Amino acid sequence: MSVREGDVLRPVPDDARSTTLIGEYVGWLERERSLRFDNYDDLYRWSVDDLDAFWQSIWDFFEVRSHSPHSAVLADARMPGAVWFPGATLNWAEHAVGTWRDPSGLALIE
Repeated sequence: MSVREGDVLRPVPDDARSTTLIGEYVGWLERERSLRFDNYDDLYRWSVDDLDAFWQSIWDFFEVRSHSPHSAVLADARMPGAVWFPGATLNWAEHAVGTWRDPSGLALIE
């Protein structure tokens, strides 16, 4: 089988909205932001047309915990050198371990 540009290599399963993280995200966007996307192409188009809203929604959906707030989503879009979420300070280990979301959960096994 030869693959050509535009060929669908792996079709989206019928239950993707109920069984995938991106489906959970799309549902969250509907509930929390009143945004509805009928298909992946619509979601993609929004993600590149409205960078600030898209990346802020990712920040919010994944509950990024910042010890100081950001003053903008994308302060400088020049490439190279884009400046994302200026002012925010994060603790990577806090997010990698994730126990702040569920303090009763297991963090590490030595």
